[in-house]
Amino acid sequence: MAGEVAVTMAVQMLGELASQKVSLMLGVEKKVKELRDELEKMQSVLRRAADRPTDDERVLKWVSDIRDIAHDTEDLIESFSVNVVDAPRRRRGALLGRCASFPVKMYQLFILGHEIESIQKRLERMDDMRARYPTPSLDEASPVSSNGIELRRRVSPWHQDKHVVGLEGHVETILKKAILVKKGGLFISSIVGMGGVGKSTLATKVYNDAAIHKQFEQRAWVTVSQNFNLKELLKTLLLQLKKGENMENYPVEHLEQKVNECLKGKQYFIVLDDVWQQQSYECIVRAFPDETDKASRLLITSRYHNIPNAARYVHELKGLDPNQSWELFLKTAFVENKDGKCPKELEDIGRKIVNKCKGLPLAISVMGGLLLNQGQSVSGWERVWKGMTTHYGTQDHDMNAILELSYRDLPSHLKSCFLFFSFYKEDVKINVKTLIHLWIAEGVVPRGEGEETMEEVGMNYLDELINRNMVQVSMVSADGRVISCQMHDHLRDLSIRRANEEMNVDIVNDENSLEDQRPVKVRHLVAFGNIERVVSLRTRNPHLRSLIFHSSTRHSIIPSSVWKRLGERLKALELRDFEVTKLHSRIGKLSGLKYLHLSCFEMQKLPRSLGRLKNLQTLRIDRGMDLEVPNVIWKLDGLRHLYMLRKIICKEPLRLDTLKNLQTLVGVSTKNIVVDHLAKLVNLRELSLIVGEDVDKIFTLLATLKKLDDVALDWYWNDDQRQIYLLNEIVNLCAVSQLSISGKVVELPNSFARNISHLTLWYNHLTQDPMPMLGRLPNLISLNLHNNSYVGEKVVVLKSAFPKLRVLRLLYLRRLKEIYIAKEGVPMPQLRELEVKCCRHLEIIPKEEEMMILKSLQMLKISETSKKIDIKFKGDDYSSILSKIPYAVVTTEFV
Repeated sequence: MAGEVAVTMAVQMLGELASQKVSLMLGVEKKVKELRDELEKMQSVLRRAADRPTDDERVLKWVSDIRDIAHDTEDLIESFSVNVVDAPRRRRGALLGRCASFPVKMYQLFILGHEIESIQKRLERMDDMRARYPTPSLDEASPVSSNGIELRRRVSPWHQDKHVVGLEGHVETILKKAILVKKGGLFISSIVGMGGVGKSTLATKVYNDAAIHKQFEQRAWVTVSQNFNLKELLKTLLLQLKKGENMENYPVEHLEQKVNECLKGKQYFIVLDDVWQQQSYECIVRAFPDETDKASRLLITSRYHNIPNAARYVHELKGLDPNQSWELFLKTAFVENKDGKCPKELEDIGRKIVNKCKGLPLAISVMGGLLLNQGQSVSGWERVWKGMTTHYGTQDHDMNAILELSYRDLPSHLKSCFLFFSFYKEDVKINVKTLIHLWIAEGVVPRGEGEETMEEVGMNYLDELINRNMVQVSMVSADGRVISCQMHDHLRDLSIRRANEEMNVDIVNDENSLEDQRPVKVRHLVAFGNIERVVSLRTRNPHLRSLIFHSSTRHSIIPSSVWKRLGERLKALELRDFEVTKLHSRIGKLSGLKYLHLSCFEMQKLPRSLGRLKNLQTLRIDRGMDLEVPNVIWKLDGLRHLYMLRKIICKEPLRLDTLKNLQTLVGVSTKNIVVDHLAKLVNLRELSLIVGEDVDKIFTLLATLKKLDDVALDWYWNDDQRQIYLLNEIVNLCAVSQLSISGKVVELPNSFARNISHLTLWYNHLTQDPMPMLGRLPNLISLNLHNNSYVGEKVVVLKSAFPKLRVLRLLYLRRLKEIYIAKEGVPMPQLRELEVKCCRHLEIIPKEEEMMILKSLQMLKISETSKKIDIKFKGDDYSSILSKIPYAVVTTEFV
């Protein structure tokens, strides 16, 4: 049963329209508020209906009608907003624009009032029918409820490795029987078990084990999934195997050869995660060499015992035992308890809930997240238990039923956010910023209170979904911020099912035929694969609000007829891998568009009509080279995020002075913009800039931007010979906490702003050891020295240096020979991760007693250095430190 999300979004839009007070004429404002109040009443009834699944056709029909009314309300408000509320911004001349818009405004107000009356009559008829034919399941109290618990921010559980229980013995068994066996050639093993049992988690533990890193020269992990795409998998493999050149035009046969070349003559360990078909396995395994003198290993995870049929060892993973299940439950349901114990008054009901999960980690984690949100309330826990028994009785465990229960417990705004995960491919890692920008464009994130931005509100929403274990974290920054996330297959399936019902989302891929049953009024169309027919047929729909197209062939095109069908209601448009050299000029007709992502390699030019998109909030253009951009960006005064992740060409410098709402500006060069306009971007928070002349002027301008937090400056690509002598003005960037500098610098400035927490240096060719000066930065958390940022032979970490540093990476410092750490003064007391890579002349590293000072070290990675380093670590000199570091690997692997 569905409908609540649709009504919630309609109520939110009506509330925003009423708050804008567009006009008091014709009594429209009153009608808007009355309709909002009526739909709010329907919301509470819909929540009760959702918590009591039923086959009663009267209830199903009532919910379906309400959802249709909510969608029609959205369309009505959206059209009115585009044609009236935002229209004056699109017309030139203040007085002339107001005069010209007056008749249009009167007509649109009349239409709005008339349509609202029509919707209210439909609601009245539904109330009459419900009174005439009572439906008890709509009127009884709900057995499961969030009980009004408001959204709150917590310490998120992803910061700690607390959600893994009962896998230690399994890891040891797999290592002993399948990975570390003394057999030459390619040894194939598999982990099998039902969905949600923890196969991928176990494979991850094996993959990251120190023994794996020590024995194998090459490692890689690829997720196969149901929608198998051999070319994309091979490209993913090559990127991990250090052959990351442009592979866009390579045929599959060439990619297979490249993979084989990377692995030949080496011992390698590869994980193929989530394999669904024997045929998929056979296609990809062709690329792996099988050499009798090299002990290489292939580990597969699958739900099926006979995949692959060539496996020499099969490890079946079953559910957790009762004690392990209870342990995992405590770690997910009592994150906020210091002792992690369950109060006695909750233990009996908690154990009954855990038993219902039948030992499946995913089910236990999700239920733990649900109960965490209930607080330690006996009545709240009893409602959850009653909901489980009411819906599922005494039937055997059903994973989908557990997840459905957790979904129903989400507040309406989190349900809306959850459903948009259906837009993403299976097992894909989702960029958090992109996700939140899409949420904002689709209207599911409200304005923040006070100084809080919508982006910060959206991040709070994502935090809550993570806390409830509905979303998994893929990558976290050094200071704990989530960079990317993903969703378990079962939960993604749930989001697709619910999105289809609640939001009329249509998901199409190569395996779906166009004759499949689809929503009657498709509002969001998401298509993956060879989708030219989809583009042509499915876009004949006036209700579309989102179009997400990911083509699997570089030669897909979008016919002109499609552009003519797209209308003002479209809010989000994403095009990937289409053969488009020039964006159609009709893009300017999509006046309601708020999110535009173009990833088309051949695109050469943007049309001037782009400047008509006054409602556009996010513009992201990536992949390809030499894109001509007209001077119309300044007209997009609603723009919040601008990404130009490719080389752009401008006939004249781009104006930026009108972009008062801009928070993100990434990928532009100072030669392509009016530099003085940077000072006008008062809300700018993130800036990535290719710098030409007048570096000092740039720093002076940036120092005036009080909200600027993340800055990346690059002058390396402009002129390889150009050098910056001093960067002393950098100390004036008082608000900046994340800083990246790429380009030649004779020496570092005398000091940095004390607020700097993340610092990355690239291609700087510094001749003096930067560690003494950088070690004094009091708030530095992450330091990355990349690609000859330092060209000296020795670095020294002085005593008491880097008091808050957690991550230190020394990468591709090709002349570096010696690394020293002071034994006194406790340097780097909080260091967790130390990586040294491709410093091929490195011969001297800190002795074991010096390394032992690093009490917090959890990860040590040394690779592609000299043989001398490898010999030292393989001896007894470093045995103690290696045994105490959870994740340590030292290899002499060379590209």
